[in-house]
Amino acid sequence: ANADGGDDDEADDDADDKTDAEKDAEALVEALRDARLKALDGLKGKDPPSRHADLAADIAKDHPDHLPLLRAVLDDATERLDKDKDKDKDETARVVAAADAVVAACDADAVSTYFGRDESREGKAAKKLGKEMDEKRAALRAALLAKALAAPDADAVDDLKRWAPDDGALDGDGAKDDYALALARYERARGRPGAALALLRERAKKAPKGKKLLEEKIDVLDSLGLGHWVAHAKDDLARRYPSASPPL
Repeated sequence: ANADGGDDDEADDDADDKTDAEKDAEALVEALRDARLKALDGLKGKDPPSRHADLAADIAKDHPDHLPLLRAVLDDATERLDKDKDKDKDETARVVAAADAVVAACDADAVSTYFGRDESREGKAAKKLGKEMDEKRAALRAALLAKALAAPDADAVDDLKRWAPDDGALDGDGAKDDYALALARYERARGRPGAALALLRERAKKAPKGKKLLEEKIDVLDSLGLGHWVAHAKDDLARRYPSASPPL
């Protein structure tokens, strides 16, 4: 049986009941959708923002709950917020809204139930369901991380820790760096810059090339009025990430 209480063989039979024409039509729709998503990815973070937003809205007319689309919208919002030094409230709100849309599409209760049961992945339908649940869990974690990073309040951090108790649940150094950043920003928001600094330093030991960690560290040191350490950290940042030399 699958996570929904159905039978895997019955699910396989349902898929085989489709005619060749129906399968061809579905494949064409999916191919067109995927081609538009590839074009959307090429617009991520580019100006004007309306180019990405308009294409995403157009794709959503036919595929409103398609997870890769929702993640693409979140990735675009996150990249724009990262580039916004002033952290505009509207940009922050876009990330939060996009993250919430991903979470809503994933059905967190169903994902939690699936992994709580340690479901079998024997059979074609079970393997397909397992892959879908893996994708949804990864999307949930990514969305909750993006939200906690953009708006690090208690609710956002609690939700993140529920799905990713530590950075071991996340793939890639970038996500692990962001996890430390989200927790550090939460500590700063709570008026605990020392705790934030400890989190950044601990992660930096494992990711010595984490540029965002160094930039956040400088910001925390500056907020503490530690000018000497700020200068030292800026020198370290410049050494690790030298500015491109101007053309001769």
